[in-house]
Amino acid sequence: MEVLEDLTTRILRLRSTVNAKYFCGDYSHSVTICLVDLIENYGVILMRVGKSHLLLSLLEFLLLCMSKSDRETSEQCFPAWVGVLQVMNAAVEEGVDGLQFSPILYQLACTIRDSCIVDSRLLDGSFELDVELVDFRVHAKECLLEVYSLIEQDLLRYYVNLLDKDIKNGNDWKEIEADLFCILAISDTAACMRSSDNLIGMTFALSDNFPNHIIVHKLVLNMIRDYSEVMGRRPKLISGCLNTLRRCSKEQPLLHPAGIIQGNILQCKIIA
Repeated sequence: MEVLEDLTTRILRLRSTVNAKYFCGDYSHSVTICLVDLIENYGVILMRVGKSHLLLSLLEFLLLCMSKSDRETSEQCFPAWVGVLQVMNAAVEEGVDGLQFSPILYQLACTIRDSCIVDSRLLDGSFELDVELVDFRVHAKECLLEVYSLIEQDLLRYYVNLLDKDIKNGNDWKEIEADLFCILAISDTAACMRSSDNLIGMTFALSDNFPNHIIVHKLVLNMIRDYSEVMGRRPKLISGCLNTLRRCSKEQPLLHPAGIIQGNILQCKIIA
């Protein structure tokens, strides 16, 4: 155990190099992957022997490295995150105070959101996201679901508040789209959507005044599509979905989610 503590302490000293000019390329990649290996192999041990503070310090360092790394390197960190989040979840179920994990969880949520912002230079003529970002978001979603299992509605509120702030400040569509992706990633469950009337209202408000980009239009419609699948007999949701269909663009990328919304509304009316 002393050897592991000594190794962890020595690696943590490398934090002082993060802001150096040479923290890039092969060096930053090597440091990041070294952290990933250490967390994957010894994170559970640090937690079980009461050294969770060392694990949290390693995770903070890893987030710092991810913020300085390219998306490919950051993506390689997600398996380690998923593993350690599952360990945290198990520890909480066994009675460990989960509040100690909250700061790092919100830092992770923020880092993932920032990493998911679209580079508009990589968009092609069909306004589809580049393959690298799509793949990255698959792993990001898996990680966010693990975070959600730990702090649940607090994570949803975090992203909803961020979305609200970005809209009110008139921020660029790419930031709003990243907010929406993170919300959609964790709002797959019916319980999550049913519990957030604020989010539902904000989504319909966005559909009234779409930020000017087709990718944002698609995400908003996809969220409303998900609402329509769980709305049951809630008249306000049905009304909001109908209004969205009346206003939504007839552009080809929007026809598929719009068609699903229409079908769900018809099904709901038949059931009702």
